[in-house]
Amino acid sequence: MDAPHVEAFLRQCRAIQEIGAPFYSLLYSPHVAAIMLTTGARVIDCDARGESFFKSRDVLWVANGHLVCAKGRPQQRFDAALRETAGSGRTTNVLLNSVAHPEQRYSAIFIKLRDDQASHPNTKNPSGLAILCGVTPLDRRRFATAGQLMELFGLSGAEARLTRALCQGDSVEEYARDHCLKLPTVRTQIRSVFAKTGTERQATLIRLIAGIPVARENGC
Repeated sequence: MDAPHVEAFLRQCRAIQEIGAPFYSLLYSPHVAAIMLTTGARVIDCDARGESFFKSRDVLWVANGHLVCAKGRPQQRFDAALRETAGSGRTTNVLLNSVAHPEQRYSAIFIKLRDDQASHPNTKNPSGLAILCGVTPLDRRRFATAGQLMELFGLSGAEARLTRALCQGDSVEEYARDHCLKLPTVRTQIRSVFAKTGTERQATLIRLIAGIPVARENGC
């Protein structure tokens, strides 16, 4: 993500939290966490995925208002990368692992924002200096869009978003937590997805969806 589009992205994140944009999965990956920090690592703002990381404390969390790695993770490398970006303006990257699932790896990228990008009134950042931290899970392949799934199988928007999340590796519990849903609600949605797609198990569903060519508008 280039820096000129960062402010618009964060503004979109805030709008998503407030109104629950139904087409979010078509615009940005629901697996990318966007966290805005001061140059001293104090958290200014984040999107829903970032909040989910903080609550689970599985990858990142907040201690005394500052962003830190989960217990036992590479805090020194994380801090060094943040300092490098804050000092030189160079974009840096850090590899992180999940505590609960060590095989799951994440890429954390730090991008220094220009003064005009960091001074949005909603950020509560009077210094005007900020870092965008984007956290993305690795090994996430592209799957059919929510729109494709809705057209092919008659899924509702909620069912399509759930299907894509399952294909990307989310558990039912993670999806329910990230979307503030009750587990019985998500399980009801899964049963509906199975019925509409003619599948009976999650593994079969994923194989089916994986075989659909990805078609995004405007070549995205």
